[in-house]
Formats: sequence, structure tokens, C-alpha cells
Amino acid sequence: MKSFQSALSFSAFIDEIPDGLLLVDGSGQVTDLNERIEEMFGYAPEGLLGEPIEILVPDRYEEEHVGLRNSYLEAPKRRPMGTELILQGQRADGSTFPIQVSLAPIEHGNRTLVLASVRDISERVQYQQQASVLNRILRHNIRNRLNIIQGNVDLVLERMVELESELDAVDQRLRERSADGSFDASMLPEELRTLYAAWREFPTAARERLQTIEASGLDLLDLADRARRLEEAIHADHEQTGAQPIRTTIMEAIADVRSRYEHAQIEVESIADAELSSNPQFVQIALDELLTNAIRHAEVEQPTVTVRTARTDSAYRIEIEDDGPGIPETELEALEQPQEEQLEHGMGLGLWEATWLVDQLGGDLTFENQAEGALVRIWLPR
Repeated sequence: MKSFQSALSFSAFIDEIPDGLLLVDGSGQVTDLNERIEEMFGYAPEGLLGEPIEILVPDRYEEEHVGLRNSYLEAPKRRPMGTELILQGQRADGSTFPIQVSLAPIEHGNRTLVLASVRDISERVQYQQQASVLNRILRHNIRNRLNIIQGNVDLVLERMVELESELDAVDQRLRERSADGSFDASMLPEELRTLYAAWREFPTAARERLQTIEASGLDLLDLADRARRLEEAIHADHEQTGAQPIRTTIMEAIADVRSRYEHAQIEVESIADAELSSNPQFVQIALDELLTNAIRHAEVEQPTVTVRTARTDSAYRIEIEDDGPGIPETELEALEQPQEEQLEHGMGLGLWEATWLVDQLGGDLTFENQAEGALVRIWLPR
């Protein structure tokens, strides 16, 4: 704990700090504060002195906050801003607003005080909410337009099949009308022969290009779904509390990938169970990306991917091993870049997303190319 010389020295500098500052004693009473706190919560000068800190907490959380405060004082430690959930503060008029709080225990004489730094994040939360709405609108509109493209591509592909049948019927009629019952395009005049050849080639060439458009549209739809899924996982992470069984999360991820890639064989060697504080949706999405990458980039018709786990006192390890061509060095180099915009390769986005998710969980992700295939290891803290 830090030594705090005097309350006077505290009062001398706290009014210059842009965040709100409070000193709270062991009973939860406010013993000192700066002007920013009074402005933030709408209290008159010195209107908070001697009041319980719970006066700044929404009424519905007051009882819970008392318990949390007492638990903190039993084992006080520095808690930096940004490492906890977004909290709610209550103003003097009863309105609430989002805040972030950092705590630091201070030894003052024979007692322990708690220094709380409070930041109003209303503008940031509002911006995030607006960005979230905009993202949803964009994804919704993109999906609608892509569905229209997909529907029209399907109609044109069907027409190409019909056109090929119609051309076959024309061939048949020409053969029937020929003198000896046979027909060859070389029998036509040059102008008609050129036109006939172009028409015969058109359905096949058009179908190939339409299938390319169709595949690109499906990839974009998949990307929109991945963005939605990731947004939901990030939102769930803000509400995540307590430990979760990891085995269920892993098996659900495997089952989901199996349902989408029935031609692939996903072998499960051993899945150890453990209680982790990690966001299960982050784990599931990371596994989905890694399993999907292994299957999509395999060079055999029936790729095999093996999943196994192990646990130690401090970590939980998940291994994903495949029989594919390995991960190109360019992809591995791209993963070391600080921003996802650097990724311009086939596997890059999925691998970057998995790496980012594991990093958010406080874990580590390693890639190793072997003689046959790649071995990916996820390390999650316990």
C-alpha cells in the first residue's frame, strides 16, 4: 500500500485532475473528494462529505454494493480502470449514467482508506451504441442485397441449364432434317457456324462466372454472420461472471462444425473438463475459426482434424491438429502485424480473429507446421 502523508496534500491537487476522485473510509463514508465528482453527480460543494458511498450507486444495487465494498476491504488491492465491467452511477436527481471506476488502497495512519477514481463514459457508451446500431443496419442491408443477388444468380443458372437443353433440342432437330440423319456444325455456313459455336459455349462459360459470383456472395453472407456472432460474444463478455465448464463449450463448437462439413472427420482424442472464467462464446468462435480453416484449406476430399486437451494447475491447453498443407509463412507473418488490415491472404482473417479472441481471454495461441499438416495450440489461464 502507498503511504499518504496528509489530507491537506490530497486536497491541494485533486481538483486539477479531470476524473472524479473520492476518498472512502472503512465504513464506506466519503472523507474527501474533488470538484469533478460534485459536478459529475450533481451535488453542491461538500454535499457528499460524510455521506455513504452508496449514495452514488443506483438504489437497486445499494445492498449488493455494500457486500462488494466489504469484500474489497478484506483484501484491498489496486484495480486499474478498464479491467472491470461498466458500472452505473446515480446522480443527485436520481438519474443514472455509465461510469468506470479504478480503486487503490491507501494507508493513512492506522487505517486504510480507498481512493476511487471515477470516469463518466456516457459519450463513449453512446458512441458504441450508435456504432452498434449502424453495424446492424449495414449488415442487415448487405444481407438483403446479397440475398437478392443470390436469388437472381440462381434464376440465371437455372436458365443456363434450360438453354443447354434447348440447344441440344436444336441439334436433334437439325440431325433429323439432314439427309442422312447426321449433323455437324461444320456443315453450316461460316457465319452461322461462328454464331452456333458461341451459343454452344455461352451456357458453360456463363455458368462458371455465375458460380464465382455465387461463391463470393456466400462468402460475404458468411462474413456478415461472423461479424454478428462476434458482436454478440463481445456484448456477452461484458455480462460474463463466474467460471464456466469448458468441455461443453468445446464439444458444442465441434458439433457445429461437423454439421456444416459432413465430409470432414473431426476426431476427439480426449477432452479434459475444467472451470474457466473465460467467455465461452470467445472460446467457441476461436475453435470454430480454427477448425473451419483446417477443413477449408485441406487438399484431400476427406480431411481429418484431431482435437485434444490437457490441463495444468495454471492453464488449459487445446490442440487442433490437421493433415492439410500447413499454414503458409506469409499468413504466420501477417498474424504478427498489429492490425488486421495487414492481412491480405486466404486464411488471414479467420486466424487473426482466433488470435485476437484468445488474446482477449488472457491466453496464447501458437502455430506449428509439421511434416504433414499443422498443429495449433490454445493456452487459456485457469
